[in-house]
Amino acid sequence: MDASGLARHALSTPTNEMRRLITPLLCTVCVLGLFAYLTYWHSGWSHINCWTREINIASGHERYTRYWFWRITDRKVTPTWVSAALQSPEAPEDQWRTVVTLSPGTRHSPNYWFHSALGDVKMTEQCFEMFASPPTVKAQLAANLVWLWQHFDDAYQGGRYLTDVLMRPSVIRNERITEQDVPSLKDWLTAYREASKNESPEFTKTIDQAISRLPLKD
Repeated sequence: MDASGLARHALSTPTNEMRRLITPLLCTVCVLGLFAYLTYWHSGWSHINCWTREINIASGHERYTRYWFWRITDRKVTPTWVSAALQSPEAPEDQWRTVVTLSPGTRHSPNYWFHSALGDVKMTEQCFEMFASPPTVKAQLAANLVWLWQHFDDAYQGGRYLTDVLMRPSVIRNERITEQDVPSLKDWLTAYREASKNESPEFTKTIDQAISRLPLKD
């Protein structure tokens, strides 16, 4: 082999080796990219690239989690007025419920059972800024709220309970929430059952079960 042939061989060998290394790598990247795209297209809320907010139905804490390719890249637990009123230092792991999941390119979240929970909590906190609310009232509201969350495993009843308290004529008139304005769970559930008597028997049965499981003090 002459000098020019040796030179061509020296130049071509690294190139061929590089191609043998790069080609499988590019194929792998393309396959993974296609898989990620198809998964994301099928479900815009997949954990490829999304963030969630959750409520802890035992402690009242809020949790934010950021996912990137199914890995948690950021997670933060923050207190709410509920956790503060309950003086809850810990948030039990099995009591987290998803409230919202969002991803780039999606304009809405799936409708979870606790979809309205954080909105109810924040709305009540705003009302506390307008209506004087002593700590005992907040503690009573928080305790009743988490009980309803846990029993029904749904945000609806808890949100309705808060609305019924905050919209009482005496609260609006006096711009104050007193202990007398906060109904016991037994009184509220009894009135709730009466208002729901035209609903399905299965639904009223869940209310009856809730009343039967109330703490004795209620």
